[in-house]
Order: sequence, then C-alpha cells, then structure tokens
Amino acid sequence: MTGSDTTTDISTLHKNVSLHATIGIDGSFTNVDIGWSTILGWQRMDLLAKPFIERVHPDDLDIVITQLYALHSNGKEVTFYCRYRQRNGTYMRFNWHAYLHTNLLDIRLMGQPALS
Repeated sequence: MTGSDTTTDISTLHKNVSLHATIGIDGSFTNVDIGWSTILGWQRMDLLAKPFIERVHPDDLDIVITQLYALHSNGKEVTFYCRYRQRNGTYMRFNWHAYLHTNLLDIRLMGQPALS
C-alpha cells in the first residue's frame, strides 16, 4: 500500500464517520458519541467540561452563533459549516446539522467531516 492509498483510506474512514452530540440550552455538551474521540482525539470528559462553542475556530464563531440562535428562535433545523479544534491543536472542517430535541431546549448536533 502506498502513502496515497493510506490517505484515501483515512479520508474514506473520516467521510463515513460523523460526530453526534446533545448540547444543552447553555451550550454545554450533555452527551457525545465515540466519534469525537475517534476523529478529533477528545475524550468524553474533556468535551463535557467546556461548551461546544469554545473549540470552534475564531473566524467561524459568528456563523455558528447566528445559526444556533436561529435554531432556538424559530425551531427549524439548521445546517452550517465550521472548523472545530482537534486535541492536537489543529482544526478540522465539518458540515453540521442541528435541530431541537423534542424537549425544545436541547440541541441535537451531527457533524460530518468536510473533506476537500
């Protein structure tokens, strides 16, 4: 297997894995799946200790805040793009899909790596 084959395999793996989480009204994680550890390197307890927004790339904060506010304001699901910090300090691009949980307070969030 050549280096380019390995890159393709890793890209395919990341493309087929998504991140799932539940975020409370205060922006803190209340639940995360194993994808956060597999793809980004964060342990569950690391994620639960800080709000979702704290690891969003600074240049993407406005769009994320705007979309999450719109979600809470009108209750309609939203999609947006942002870069999210990996445990090693680099950022990875994600396409996110968010919708309100049936309790209308918590946000269900799903992120799919956006490979270019």
